Amino acid sequence: MRRILSRRVPDTASVPVLVGLLAGRDARCAGACLSVVSTKARQLGDEDRAALKTGLQPVLEKVLGGSKAEGSLYLSAQLLAAQLKIGSIDGGLVRRLFVSPEQPEATRLQALEALITFRDSGLPEAVAGVLSSGSPHFLAKVLDVLGHWDHPCVASLVLDRYAKMDPELQPLAAATYGRQSPGGNSGLLP
Repeated sequence: MRRILSRRVPDTASVPVLVGLLAGRDARCAGACLSVVSTKARQLGDEDRAALKTGLQPVLEKVLGGSKAEGSLYLSAQLLAAQLKIGSIDGGLVRRLFVSPEQPEATRLQALEALITFRDSGLPEAVAGVLSSGSPHFLAKVLDVLGHWDHPCVASLVLDRYAKMDPELQPLAAATYGRQSPGGNSGLLP
């Protein structure tokens, strides 16, 4: 998948065919492919992303219409569908993925991006919880994603947690706060 979507001219037509074949034979492998597609889709131009969305929509809808017992395939399909703005998401389920330290970091960050994309109303509370308990390594990634979230609560979430953050995270937190606060002023932070 990575090679198909990394070409100078990405082969977006092959992706749905391959995912569809894998989904019927090896759900775990298909879920892993969808995770790769999700990562690469962020790097595609608008035209390629639209072609990918059009091709994957029937495949994703079929997976999402099936049993949730398929585990990682269902979750990967839901997160990719959210990223491509196909249908709606189960905000509670995706929020639980984001806040769960048992989930892989990549899954948690995908969940965060999906919640941001769909402007989930419970996200501020979930972010506050993660900022209070996550590892510095993971929180750096969360702060990076939050820096792209255009929501008025981001600055206050970062400011509320700033004094308790690991000193290594504080410059990134200040930058995130500066991008989100009115006028881009991070001068309130030491």
